[in-house]
Amino acid sequence: MTKPTNILNKQYTLVILKNNTILDSIKDFFYQDLFHEIENVVYTSMKEFDRVLDKVNTSHIIVIQEGCFFYDHLTVNFLKDIDSSLEEYSLIGHILNRKGSYYNIHEQCFILNINHWRQAGMPKFYDNSVDNLISVKRSDDNFHDDYTPKWISKDTENTEHTEKVIKLKFGGKVISEMLKHNFKIRPFAEHERNSKKFIYYEQQEQIENLLAWDKLNANHKHYFPYTTKPQSIEFTNNGEHYISVANGLESLFRINKVYKGIKKITFYDISITALIFTEIFINKFYDHYVQFVDDFQTLLPSKHHKIKPTDHNITLNKIKPVLEHIRNNNITVEYLVGDITRNNIIKNINKPTLISLTNVFTYQKNLIRKEERESYIQELNNQPNIKEVLF
Repeated sequence: MTKPTNILNKQYTLVILKNNTILDSIKDFFYQDLFHEIENVVYTSMKEFDRVLDKVNTSHIIVIQEGCFFYDHLTVNFLKDIDSSLEEYSLIGHILNRKGSYYNIHEQCFILNINHWRQAGMPKFYDNSVDNLISVKRSDDNFHDDYTPKWISKDTENTEHTEKVIKLKFGGKVISEMLKHNFKIRPFAEHERNSKKFIYYEQQEQIENLLAWDKLNANHKHYFPYTTKPQSIEFTNNGEHYISVANGLESLFRINKVYKGIKKITFYDISITALIFTEIFINKFYDHYVQFVDDFQTLLPSKHHKIKPTDHNITLNKIKPVLEHIRNNNITVEYLVGDITRNNIIKNINKPTLISLTNVFTYQKNLIRKEERESYIQELNNQPNIKEVLF
């Protein structure tokens, strides 16, 4: 019987595992995109996971690693459907069975019945001892490759796993001990697998996996690697905080005369592609900008927007000192998904600040209305900490 959403929200603890490989822009997008009303939420590193698990006081947990995106609402559209099978199955997730290794569970997402886990002796997910592992039966077919079985079960004919295991991976001991205690385990079904997307760990696969995701709308797909204005504009006043849309080259060019006083930069953009591009540009660009853009473009689906440099009127030599300042002086840089014109941004400014808005009031993909321009400019003028604004 399907439980009401409010019951599920109290019954589960959401454990979010840190992913130290993920780009800052993608991490922010992950948290903005994750919708749920689960009351108990824990954030932890992988190394601290077992310690956190000991303290859980709900009957179930759902574990999600940063970088695992869901098509819809976590509880209503994902968890509610799976919960009905958790009386029969005590652990549900991505079960892996690579050759030469014992069964393990992928950290990206799984669901655990805590009461059953405790009855099985509270086995550790990071226990790497290879002794006394139970024999497991599995399906002949796989979801993909040869290590993703469609089902596993306790081997009733053989008690011990006899193949040599060099290293026990995450969750291996849990799988073994829970099967020993006659608790059932299953992989996510095909429709459950397809209701989410994990972008993995290497930077290239993160970008390719996320930006090829069909859930992304048009706003998230556009980026401008070259200036959209016939003539670039530069700040003349000083500020400690710089707030800008994510147009990497243009954004940094605008502060080339005043960058030495800047201690923090915040990029807001409605496009995750623009944020990713800007983050990689600031962290990795050194020379040959056109090639840099072309290399980035190879990671993107063809439907992503790119402007060719018909008039490359920005001097890269003016950008390089700005990049060195950011990289060598511990300048805080944030990459945040959202509309830069939100009033809350203006209200929270408490240091001398420069703001670069470019074409936000005329860009068709923006979420703001043109007639709001005058009232927004009035709010800017009334904020004493805003030292200069460029459009």
